Parts: sequence; C-alpha cells; structure tokens
Amino acid sequence: MRHTRPNLLLDESCFRVWMHTDRHFLEPRITIFLRVETQGDDMSAETMMRRELVEMLLRDYLSEKMYAGQVAGLDYDVEMGERHFTLSVQGFSHKMAPYMDDLLHTIVKFRVTPNRLKVVLETMQRELQNFDSEEPYKQTSVIRRIASVPDMFFPSELLEASKRADFSELVNSLQSEVQR
Repeated sequence: MRHTRPNLLLDESCFRVWMHTDRHFLEPRITIFLRVETQGDDMSAETMMRRELVEMLLRDYLSEKMYAGQVAGLDYDVEMGERHFTLSVQGFSHKMAPYMDDLLHTIVKFRVTPNRLKVVLETMQRELQNFDSEEPYKQTSVIRRIASVPDMFFPSELLEASKRADFSELVNSLQSEVQR
C-alpha cells in the first residue's frame, strides 16, 4: 500500500487544517487536534505536579461521561503540558459533531472536587513512588523526556512536591488552573 501525505488546506496564524483521504478502509474518519497555549509560568516541580493532577482528574471525569461515545468508535485524549492544553478527538466524521459538542460541554462543566482529588492524588503519589520498580523501558522513556524537554522533573521531585502541597489550597489552585 502506498502512503500519501496529508494536504494542507488552510494555514492561518492561529490554526491549520489538513486533509488526508483514507484509500485503504474507505471510512469517513476525522481526527481533530486542538492545542491551547497557557500562560508561561516559571515551571517548578509544584506547577508541573498540579498540571499532571489536572490532566489525571480530567481524564478520570471524562472516562465515565464519554463512555457511550467510546463504545460507538469515537475516542479522545487530553494532555496538560508544560505550557499547553491539548485535546485530540478521533472517530467517524458523521458522529463527530455531536460527540465533540458533548465533549467540550463536559470539559466546561468540569469542577475539581475534594473527594476525587484525594483519590487521584493518592494514585499519582503511588505511581511516582513506584517509579524505581517500573520496567526499564518505562523508566528510559521518562528519563529521555526529562533530558529532551525543558522544565521536566524527576518522579521523585514531583512526589516531594505532591507531599508538600496543602490539600485545601490544592483544591482551589487546581480549580483556577482548570478555569484558565
């Protein structure tokens, strides 16, 4: 099978639109990547830990709310990066508009609750604590990312930052992070 490159249809200062025709499966599929640049705070282990917590909380929240769409063959992913928020959505194009509408409305309604924060924070701390016992290939990918991406932190630094955080202050700061 011969692979072709996507065609650039629009190239604006704030967005680009690409199109690629699937000649193998002949299914009308669509993929949307939305990247929003966030404020350029000085990155610290505390800031990075809060961003990773927001990502984990949002994934946790969306997993139940968007389950029906995933069963129907639609999928999404969220990432809270160093200075950006990325949302990617994939699926059949005739189902994409209502799914995307539901997804965006669900994200807008998202609120950080103390009960879920406690559970997700404990999960994060356990994962960070267990980093040294992870498979070597997983450790290597994290270390490669630390070496190649500015303002990245070792799991031990993120773990310490999560232990120093005041829980009630964390609820408020995460909610303001989400609203940004």
